[in-house]
Amino acid sequence: MKCFKCNAELTDRDFCASCGTNVSVYKKILRTSNAYYNDGLAKAKVRDLTGAAESLRRSVKYNKNNTDARNLLGLVYYECGDMAHALAEWVISRSLQERGNPASQYLGEIQGNAGSLERARRAVEKYNMAVHYARTNSEDLAVIQLKKVLTLNTKMLPAHHLLSLLYMKRGDYTKAKKILRKAQQIDTNNTTTLLYLREVDRLYATGRGNPENLQSTGTNRDRITYQSGNDTVIQPTSYKDSSGIWTVVNLLIGVAIGLLAAWFLILPSQRNAIQEEYRQREQELYAKLERDASPSETPGQAATESPEPSPTPEAGASQSPAPGQSENPRASQSPAPGQSEDPHASKAPETEKPDPEIYGDPDDMQLDDSMTAEDYFSRGSEWYDYGDYEDAISNLQKALALDDTHLMSLYYLGRAYQQLEDSEKAIAVYERIIALYPDNELAGDARRFIGQLQ
Repeated sequence: MKCFKCNAELTDRDFCASCGTNVSVYKKILRTSNAYYNDGLAKAKVRDLTGAAESLRRSVKYNKNNTDARNLLGLVYYECGDMAHALAEWVISRSLQERGNPASQYLGEIQGNAGSLERARRAVEKYNMAVHYARTNSEDLAVIQLKKVLTLNTKMLPAHHLLSLLYMKRGDYTKAKKILRKAQQIDTNNTTTLLYLREVDRLYATGRGNPENLQSTGTNRDRITYQSGNDTVIQPTSYKDSSGIWTVVNLLIGVAIGLLAAWFLILPSQRNAIQEEYRQREQELYAKLERDASPSETPGQAATESPEPSPTPEAGASQSPAPGQSENPRASQSPAPGQSEDPHASKAPETEKPDPEIYGDPDDMQLDDSMTAEDYFSRGSEWYDYGDYEDAISNLQKALALDDTHLMSLYYLGRAYQQLEDSEKAIAVYERIIALYPDNELAGDARRFIGQLQ
């Protein structure tokens, strides 16, 4: 605390040690100002903004240099939606104390957001227009303007009060009480809000409102019955605001609708795209396997080989096979022109007969003569894509009954057994793939699957 005359530090004595001025009254004034500031701060913490503003105005009245009180008063005005008075208090506070003053920060934030000042200006203009409409008995236009005001400035207490009055004049006590409850959340002890709430409760309990439109016909503790023109209106005496519950319910309904839309609209298209991509990859892989399995010879070899003379039928019939030669005539014959060579001529020979428990018994299968191994494989792969692994296995076994070294049928058969969690059969099929096609890309996948299953 400093002397108001010489600006020297004061002691506990009633006079200034520097200039000798009597400061007893001055000290009492400063203590009174600080007491009102503390009272205003306590009321502001419990959102009693009306009481806080009154105490802070008295504090500033006793000591105009109390910048803490001015800053808090500006915050109270700002919280009530009165930006003009808030800016005025902060500007005065900054002029009294330029350094270390929170008012500079408050002003900087507002000036940095030009939109907030514009919204505040438009809110005041629309509020004044609403007051003009209310005075000229244009309640509907006044209500529209006040709703716009509360959209621009939700904390403007005068707008809440005027809108509640217009609703009360219409006899719409429910909306009036709802508006006043919102105003009470901003300032819990505003005298105008409390007065209007008590009036709404009184009119709501007695069923009286606009005498031109409403005539009370009877009441009890549970409901209100009154006449509105030729209609009898019955209203409950209590009101419960359940808007929050319905907001949550509507939100949950919206989430459920969104999930259903995603399930029925988005997921099928994504699934079809994945299946199409998988089929294309499968076709590319199958074509590559066919190219790898087919024998190839260079043009140079075909050109240098000298054709051997074909034996006459008599010579062929009289000759016996030479030692080391096969008695089977097909073993030494080359494919005739127009015939296709075995696509799997380069693969390793089979070491054992396929197990009927895994590959099925061809004698028990009903094979269609018009179907080929490739046809049965296509049908089995489609069932596999649909997730029907039992039907997939049945068709793949038929494909292998016609061609027991069909690589893709073996691969899909192993995958189907693996999907059915029949690890023993799946491993057996994978081992057969490795034995028949050790250098193939799918053999590497088979080895990896065996490692996962063991």
